Amino acid sequence: LGIGTELGWFASQFHVISHALFKSLLFLCAGVVMHVTHTLDLKQLGGLRKDMPITFIVSVIGAFSLAGIPPFSGFWSKDTIFEAIISANNIPLFILIFGTSVLTAIYSIRWIYRVFLGTKSEFLEHHNIEDPKPTITVPLIMLAGASCVAGFFKSPLEHYLEIHFEASLSGVLFASLTSAVILGIAIPTTYFMYFKKKNLVSKSARSFLNNPLHVLISNGYYFDAVYNKILSGVMGLSQFTCQVIETSILQRFPYVVATGASRLASATHNYIETFLDRFVIITAGGAVVVAHQTHVHLDSFLDRLCYILAGGTVETARVTHEYIDTFLDKLVYLFAGKTVESGQKIKQVHRGHLPDFVLAAALGFFIILILLVLTALR
Repeated sequence: LGIGTELGWFASQFHVISHALFKSLLFLCAGVVMHVTHTLDLKQLGGLRKDMPITFIVSVIGAFSLAGIPPFSGFWSKDTIFEAIISANNIPLFILIFGTSVLTAIYSIRWIYRVFLGTKSEFLEHHNIEDPKPTITVPLIMLAGASCVAGFFKSPLEHYLEIHFEASLSGVLFASLTSAVILGIAIPTTYFMYFKKKNLVSKSARSFLNNPLHVLISNGYYFDAVYNKILSGVMGLSQFTCQVIETSILQRFPYVVATGASRLASATHNYIETFLDRFVIITAGGAVVVAHQTHVHLDSFLDRLCYILAGGTVETARVTHEYIDTFLDKLVYLFAGKTVESGQKIKQVHRGHLPDFVLAAALGFFIILILLVLTALR
């Protein structure tokens, strides 16, 4: 409010805390009603008190707290605001806050009546109306309980925030009296306009139909019309932009990406295939060269090995032949010598008998035969 006093600052902080409790409670209650009835029109509501008792009780607590009815938290915070305004001697601001408080109390009581009291509309006869599950009602009950007791924490909060101001009995009494006057105006006015004489508001409205101010207010200061015009233009531009982006970019983008990917894959395939062909040719050529060189070197090695083995074999055969030939020569000479020696010995012992000559001739023939055989084997 811009009072610029310590009490005014405390009143604003205290009302923010109080307002957070009961206003969040009312928003949740309105959401519950919309969730259960599936409508936002107050004309289609009414008589929900019996079908939704828990929602009705917590809504009454929230509405009474918003209207500033004691002992709920809204009464204490608004009372503190009025006390701060009175202590600042700001009469215009007091009148403004007083009027808005009266209107707030009127529409709060009106909302309770139109939703929960009165007769049930035909629209609700086709719906199964009941309180929601505890997962929804328990938070409502907690907020309602906080709205009932939050006002009693005013003094501890003042002490905690170290608020120092001179409180006058006249100011406190006047603030409390102001809240009572607001209720004294709001409750009878609401009852008279909406309960007792239901057609009073409609009759007053009909007499006001031709007033330019009524036309301006009934059209919502033309805010919706101007907003819809601007919004329709923005929506049209958005749709055009969306179509351009969708047809020119988004629809073509996958084709461009797919085409590019296909061409890249084809080029990569051709490159890899060419590389593999060349690699196979190079590998095969290298294998042929290696095989040829291996064959040449192996052939040369085998030839040399054959020559070496053949030369070794021939040399071995020659040496063996020489040794065998020498051995046989010596053996023949040995037998010949022994034969001659035997003949000499036989000649010395010859006694001139015929059998001895025959035996000596046979023995000599046998020895000569053996020598011939050995000579042939050479």
